[in-house]
Amino acid sequence: MSSEANNSPMRILVVDDDPMVLDVMGAMLANFGHTVISASHGQAGLTKAVEQTPDMILSDIMMPGMDGLSMLKELVNRSIDIPVVILTAHSNADNAIKALRYGAFDYLCKPVKMDVMQSCLERIRNHLAIKKMLDQEREAKVSAEQAARVSRFHQQQLQVLHDELQQNLTLVETLLNTIPYPIFHLNIMGELVQCNSAFTEQLLGVSRERAIGLNLTQIAEKYPEQEKSIQILQENLMLLDHIASDHVELRIPMPKGQVHDFFLYSTTLPGAASSCVGRVGVLIDITRRKQYELQLRQAEKMQAIGQLAAGVAHEINNPVSFVMSNLVTMQDYMSSFVDYIRLQESLEDAVRNGDEADIPLILSKLKTARADSDLEFILPDAVSLLKESSEGAVRVRDIVQSLKSFSRVEGSKREQADLNAGIEQTLQVVWNELKYKCEVVKDLKPIPLLYCNPGQLNQVFMNLLVNASHAIEERGTITISTEATDAEVLIRISDTGCGINPDVLPFIFDPFFTTKDVGKGTGLGLSISHGIIEDHGGVIQVESEPGQGTTFTVRLPIQEYAGDSSDESATTDS
Repeated sequence: MSSEANNSPMRILVVDDDPMVLDVMGAMLANFGHTVISASHGQAGLTKAVEQTPDMILSDIMMPGMDGLSMLKELVNRSIDIPVVILTAHSNADNAIKALRYGAFDYLCKPVKMDVMQSCLERIRNHLAIKKMLDQEREAKVSAEQAARVSRFHQQQLQVLHDELQQNLTLVETLLNTIPYPIFHLNIMGELVQCNSAFTEQLLGVSRERAIGLNLTQIAEKYPEQEKSIQILQENLMLLDHIASDHVELRIPMPKGQVHDFFLYSTTLPGAASSCVGRVGVLIDITRRKQYELQLRQAEKMQAIGQLAAGVAHEINNPVSFVMSNLVTMQDYMSSFVDYIRLQESLEDAVRNGDEADIPLILSKLKTARADSDLEFILPDAVSLLKESSEGAVRVRDIVQSLKSFSRVEGSKREQADLNAGIEQTLQVVWNELKYKCEVVKDLKPIPLLYCNPGQLNQVFMNLLVNASHAIEERGTITISTEATDAEVLIRISDTGCGINPDVLPFIFDPFFTTKDVGKGTGLGLSISHGIIEDHGGVIQVESEPGQGTTFTVRLPIQEYAGDSSDESATTDS
């Protein structure tokens, strides 16, 4: 085949409803030395193909009126033998394969790179050269049987390629849809190139066919009920570009109304010269894992409260006992009050009725009753008994409220809370565990309200205080201090107990690790406390020396309060 044939200019018909695409393609082809004919829709393209017989046709698939596939079928029906190359806006192989089966020569994905276009034009030139040569051979009465064999061979090769491509596409799609986790591929424009049904149908509630080719913003505009979910996904994709981690944890409202927790893993697709050509990602549903963690925390909390139950019962029993004793005494006082008041009523009746003979007798009885009941003592003592009983009832109420706060099942909802108040509340619950051998020293400085889960943090304080008590064998001191910097709140709980062996110190936050005797510890307290502090974006540190005591320091970031979130208050799918 001569180089002249390979470099000869062609007359190329470009059919596209986008004027910008017509201009760009026209400029590119003209730069290669070709003559360009333009048409803005399929019908116009068909007319120019018939009238001007170009060497080849470049046609978009999706156009108003007659689209590219319809124009292609009409050319085939009219036996107009012009090579047609289909242009598609994204890598949708289904339409491309359909076009090839309708008789298209090839397909290209927009935007078309110059080297890809050159390669395609070269194949067209070769195709036209082969066609011309076959025509010449046919004119020279070359065997019709040989021409038919060549044609069948090309058709067979094309069919083999089509079948292999279809099998590969079917395999990839089957694998993607078999995976239960949402998987997606976005191009550099943010358009959804490929995904599985878990991403569109389960996560977004949108059919895959309607979502492919749109960017996330367009999907949100088209399906506003999914706007919140898509906004959360977009924000976290941008967050991954600015943090060192390869994943983030997020909560997404699902189409059926539940809220699920996910780990989002995503990475960019590198192109030439380290440029980014897109992004792929997967979301791992951790909702059930979070629920199991919550159940584990609740079980550990209830076991800790169970271990303190006897002490708490003693703390409640003391005020209840003296309240009951006071009530019995008050009952006797009230009997005396009633007798004395009834005598006063008799005196009032005698005065009112003018029974002057009865008045001296009643006055005598009043004097005797006053002396017998010792009213001068009863009156101030009754006030004192009522005050003591009221203080005892408040004590019982505070303990019960603290227990209720600790025992309730905590969700993921956060609120503004005073950690100093939480420490005081925790001391109410564990006080009987501490008071017989520990002097508690409090240095609670003013700190800002913290946006947190107060129940979970109280559980941390309880674990640290109980552990401090267990570390003190006979007598010792537990010091609790709080302070705030510009960025964080610090809570320190120190004890003068036995300390922790250096060989053990690296493992104290490991699940099920405990130095206590069998049956006296689950090994979950510090592990769960560590997880709670990490969930709040903080750290828990420990300093200890054998025989010198231990200090735990909890550092929690001060986060700006954003108000209640509908996501947090929604229930998750069980």
